[in-house]
Amino acid sequence: MLRILNSSSKIFEAFDSCPIYTRSSIVAMYSSAINGIIADKSLMSIPIDDHLVHRGHCVYGLVNIINGKAYRLTESVQKILKAAERINIQLPMTNEDICKVLLDLAAFTQMQNVQIKYWVSSGRGNMMIVPIKDLSTFYAVAQKHEIKDTICPVSEFTLSLPITKRFHNLYRNSKYLVNILCSMNSKNQGGCRGLLVDENNNFIESENTICIVTHDRKFVTPNFEVDTCQTPIDRVVKFAEDLCRQEIINQIEIRELSVEEAVNASEAMIIERDYVLEVLALNGSQITTTEGRVTKAIKEALVKDFTNDELTVGVDYNSYDKEL
Repeated sequence: MLRILNSSSKIFEAFDSCPIYTRSSIVAMYSSAINGIIADKSLMSIPIDDHLVHRGHCVYGLVNIINGKAYRLTESVQKILKAAERINIQLPMTNEDICKVLLDLAAFTQMQNVQIKYWVSSGRGNMMIVPIKDLSTFYAVAQKHEIKDTICPVSEFTLSLPITKRFHNLYRNSKYLVNILCSMNSKNQGGCRGLLVDENNNFIESENTICIVTHDRKFVTPNFEVDTCQTPIDRVVKFAEDLCRQEIINQIEIRELSVEEAVNASEAMIIERDYVLEVLALNGSQITTTEGRVTKAIKEALVKDFTNDELTVGVDYNSYDKEL
């Protein structure tokens, strides 16, 4: 017979005896439902009747705190709030309030390098399809995160799924399962992140973006929308423009990019939120054996960008140092 937990004391006692994944990198959580930071890992949870859980009616964002500074915080939050409005989620907080919460959460951890993942949910209150009005919720978790100086090149694999490209790019919450399936498909074959392609074998934006350098020194990236893109590809294009001026490459093309072109490229790279990966092989076909000149330059430019005063906001750690 199952035990009945009919009081908060019994529930807390049960949680205390529940095994916690000790390798978890989560150090703190925020919930707008209680407007506070939760430091006890056993209590970092979301109610089962929240539409984030049982309907997936939410949007998700991420911001990196690197050397005590939040990188592109405002841009990240603005994208998420626009995405929330597209799928009819009432905003639980203003842009400014969300930015402040994320900075406060980072300050509470007292860590210089933290990754904060956050969600805007349509809220809790019923198990029906349509959420209850005015109950939208904001959640955020802070994780330990170190920016690696050296990341090994990878071999990658592609996955094609029957999705509508426009819908996939515009409505951010449609990407969660797609990203999982794409990554699992690649890892099962010895890859790492995975790359999404359409029915014509052209790359689609996902958790990462692939760029190539052709043998005639053209830098090519797939079409992307700045307002919905999950990677800093707009910054990468700017770095590529700098390389054009230095005559390291001679042209930039933003257009459809096929798997065949990538396999036959001089260099191929994956752009993630905070790093660049050289792609050595794609679907078992070798592209290169060493890190290319352009890939290295783009990687170094992105690392330098993390200290760009125009794109970063400092975390006030002194505001929470007495709380720990």
